[in-house]
Amino acid sequence: MPRSIMSRVQEMLFAVLSRYQQILPKFPALLGDGHGTVAVEGMPQFVYVRMGAEGEDGLAIAFNQMVQLRDGLPVIVGYDPVQPRLFQVLSQREVYVGTGQASPPRVVPHHWSHEFPIKGDPRSDGSDLVTAHWRQVRGLRTIVKPGEDFIVQLESWHLRRGAIYKWLATQELDLEPDVPLVGACFVLCYVDAAGVYQKRVGETVIPATAIDFDSHCPATVYGEWASAAVLLFGGMGRIIEDSQRQDIYDLRFPEAFSPGDISLGNLIDVDFTVPAVDEDVLTYDEASGMWIALALPTPDPPKTVTAQFLFTIEGPNLGETGDKPLRIYAYLDTGVTGTVVEVFAAVATPPPTTAVRLAVKKNGVNIIDAPGYVEIPVDGYTGSTTSFLDADIAAGDYYTFEVVQGDAAAADLTLHVRYKY
Repeated sequence: MPRSIMSRVQEMLFAVLSRYQQILPKFPALLGDGHGTVAVEGMPQFVYVRMGAEGEDGLAIAFNQMVQLRDGLPVIVGYDPVQPRLFQVLSQREVYVGTGQASPPRVVPHHWSHEFPIKGDPRSDGSDLVTAHWRQVRGLRTIVKPGEDFIVQLESWHLRRGAIYKWLATQELDLEPDVPLVGACFVLCYVDAAGVYQKRVGETVIPATAIDFDSHCPATVYGEWASAAVLLFGGMGRIIEDSQRQDIYDLRFPEAFSPGDISLGNLIDVDFTVPAVDEDVLTYDEASGMWIALALPTPDPPKTVTAQFLFTIEGPNLGETGDKPLRIYAYLDTGVTGTVVEVFAAVATPPPTTAVRLAVKKNGVNIIDAPGYVEIPVDGYTGSTTSFLDADIAAGDYYTFEVVQGDAAAADLTLHVRYKY
């Protein structure tokens, strides 16, 4: 009669268990050197361990891929059958100190690894930083006062006013009177120029579902600093801020998008109003304990740059009239405009019989006012004009010139077009 599958499995298991198995040594230890250093420099994945239940038997080095790097963590070290010659950390060790006595925590204190690294402190390695939500930043945060339904409070912190930082103590606002019977509204919670926590109630929108942050949240005015906007609606029992509903819109950080598809531009409009150059700014006067206005320094006037471009004709070649093929483009940054202030012409050999008359054109159109040209008189060397039909100059404009009237004996012309921007 054939054997069953179960009986064959039992025979195979018995054969395996009947073989000789070496019991590999294991030892209690504590992770780390006892001074905050756990990882061995220059040896990846190797750690210091203090041998013995309390670390009393000396320092050793072991391979580790089993536990977090926590100085003082109770562990088991030794060898395993897979790598019987590699001394390593096998597991974390449970510690029991006897009936009726408190047992140490399973994981030793290790908050340093979750904190931002502090230079010079080997414990604060920042190896396992905890990501903080922007609402966890407490300074000047608007929250519901513990144990209350509609009282919000501003958590104390420094607020900058000009070059001065003012300490603001914790302050409160009662928003219950502002809850509408029907519909919804936003209440802006802000700090005024005197450092007082205030509120500004927006219009009530009916139905409540039609309320929109961009359109219905009150704005700040110059000198105010917005902390938050609180959404109130008819029938609400209390202000809630949890994973399911957030009635508080944090406005302290322009980058912090609150519920309601708030855009960065709208947050900046709500949070800050940038004053014009000629307005005053506030600063805190320690002697009087008051906010005072200081005029901003008058900015230096913008610098004016004078430039020019040149047309030249070499030799006695001014007898032939008409447009010349030379074309010069204005060299200005995009969006920058200038003004032509003078057209100046000069020759090395003056005209003996006929005055030389020259027109300058922008994009093919003459720019010189009546009579429409600059003239070098007979026996003269120069001529100029500062009167123009079109003196504007911008990037992309091109300029040419025309000999309206010439003299074959005049020679070596230089034509200057001077402008400022």
